[in-house]
Amino acid sequence: MIFWLFISLMYGLIFTEMSLTFKIIISIVLLILLIKKFKIKRSLIFLSIFSIGLGISFIPLKVEEDEHRTIYGVVLESETNYYLLKSGIHCYYIYEENNEVDALSFLKLSGEIKELSFNSIESQFDFENYLNQKGVYNEFVVDEKVIIIPNILHPKVKMKDFLAHFDEDGQIILNALLFSKRDYEHISTLNFTSLSIIHLFSISGIYVYLAISFLNYILTMFFKERRANVISLIISGMFAIFTFPSFSVIRILFIKSFEHFNHYRLKDKFSKTEVLSLSAITFLLIDYHLASQLSFQFGFIASFLINFLNLKIRETSGIKRKLLFTFTLAFIFLPFSMSQNGEFNILFALFQLVFTPINGLIFVSGFLSYLIYPLLPFFINYLSSFVIGLSTYFASLPLSVHVPGFIDIELIIYLLCFVVLVYSAEIKYHKLFKWAYLGIISLNVIHLVPINNYFTSSVHFINVGQGDSTLIMHRGKSCLIDTGGIFNVDVAAEALIPYLKKQRIYQLDYLIITHEDYDHNGAKESLIENFPVGQIIENQVNFPLNLNGLVLENLNYSNLDRGENDASFVIKFTVEETKFLLMGDASSEVETKLINSGISLDTDILKLGHHGSKTSSSFEFLKASNPSEVIISAGKNNRYGHPSIDTLSRLERLDIPYRATYLEGTITYRFI
Repeated sequence: MIFWLFISLMYGLIFTEMSLTFKIIISIVLLILLIKKFKIKRSLIFLSIFSIGLGISFIPLKVEEDEHRTIYGVVLESETNYYLLKSGIHCYYIYEENNEVDALSFLKLSGEIKELSFNSIESQFDFENYLNQKGVYNEFVVDEKVIIIPNILHPKVKMKDFLAHFDEDGQIILNALLFSKRDYEHISTLNFTSLSIIHLFSISGIYVYLAISFLNYILTMFFKERRANVISLIISGMFAIFTFPSFSVIRILFIKSFEHFNHYRLKDKFSKTEVLSLSAITFLLIDYHLASQLSFQFGFIASFLINFLNLKIRETSGIKRKLLFTFTLAFIFLPFSMSQNGEFNILFALFQLVFTPINGLIFVSGFLSYLIYPLLPFFINYLSSFVIGLSTYFASLPLSVHVPGFIDIELIIYLLCFVVLVYSAEIKYHKLFKWAYLGIISLNVIHLVPINNYFTSSVHFINVGQGDSTLIMHRGKSCLIDTGGIFNVDVAAEALIPYLKKQRIYQLDYLIITHEDYDHNGAKESLIENFPVGQIIENQVNFPLNLNGLVLENLNYSNLDRGENDASFVIKFTVEETKFLLMGDASSEVETKLINSGISLDTDILKLGHHGSKTSSSFEFLKASNPSEVIISAGKNNRYGHPSIDTLSRLERLDIPYRATYLEGTITYRFI
């Protein structure tokens, strides 16, 4: 019953974040299970817990902007260039370069409250969403800072001094495994991402569990088991205090402590599942925002599954047992890994089997060295170099396939297969267990086959910030119109290539550059160097362009000066009776010429010229094109003020709805 109380509370907390499809299907499944197991009257208890969770999720945490405010609070998280401050029920993001404030310090801040506003492009880490999941919706711009009570342990200084004992490889690996601080540009991070095991390249419950188990093994040589358990938990707790670590460490320490108390004091009053459920409920009562965080979701999902599957795995032994554990854990993370990376390594489970013990050995060695003294830094340096070298070799092998993220219905089926897997293990129904496992593997295999690219069409207005990039896919052919371009960001590497991989594209058939502005062609060279590109279209003579039956026309062919906005290609095409018109950076003067030329401008989807600037999208042109919907490709809070208020006003007067990449991210239209 405690397990279902946890499920009800968790479901209530995340209910508003789920899509309608998820809500309907999961609600029906849960309702059937609860009524069948507990009958209608007792099921009302779980409905009440769900309602409590749902009510809590509506607590308003966003603060109105204020030009001057003084707040007091505790630092919950401290990174290189920012920290998070908890003040009452609110939590604030504070930007500070080379931040030296330690977690758990108590501060007094005076300054200005603003709403969070971070610009992100396609496939980039969404920092604003990350903060929202932690309950942070406002930035506090500090005028004056007073550290009232500092963290006397100074973990930042201690970590820095500790890492100084190791070479560069050792520092990179230890910083990731011990302190969850990955260098996202380092080859090691890129390697583990390429191998589809990036979750192994940060501190995790697996490594903490290994460290505690190792301590128990050593201590039982000198103490009785009960005392050895207590000492190992105390030592691990010291590590947590000195580093203020990730949720994974705290979760494992709490569960292990609860298990110890339950076994020795409560005489195993609670089952393993109940211990996990009570632990999860406790964490949610302390901070209900954990329900939205992947570290909480993955950690407890893995714990519950391993616990249930023990009923099945106990029947096996040796290498077979290890392989079953490895493949089960790997498949748990697989759909989420796919959605993040855009590629999948076919030997990911083998790599997880190889790197888990090596990384675990580095973690345990670093864990003990941090608490005592780094007596053998050369050993950790050697292992770290070995990990980097081995991962570099494996990553160089052509073993990856391009994959999109799971859509809602696929993810629902996937999770239901795991429910069946757990249920069949619990009732020891071996045949059903095998079918569920086969279903999980089959769904992944089907998901990897790019067959749908040959039977569908789609148009993607890719979020490249302040710039333009449009992908057209039609019956197995692909064409990218413009690449976007940001001076301090490699848009090709960080946005375009990952997105192309998610669309299962292995080669672009065509790359069209509408004109020479940097925000339209700035990522061209990087894209060509790092991704197979067929024909590059930069001249009018290449039009009309036939994309496997889909014809692209350039309506603006009178001006041959490719350096001017008014020379920008104006591209028109039709997909399954839906007409698209992409205006590039053409101004209202070009729009007037197009109207006077007598060319049919009637369209369904219009991408506004020059990112919604006031110099484009004239009233007359909008009436002539008569779009059902318009697209604005622009960066959030860009310095040009795009889209213009004048342009938005014209759209409103004509009752034309608009969608914008700075509001929605990448915008996609799909056709079957």
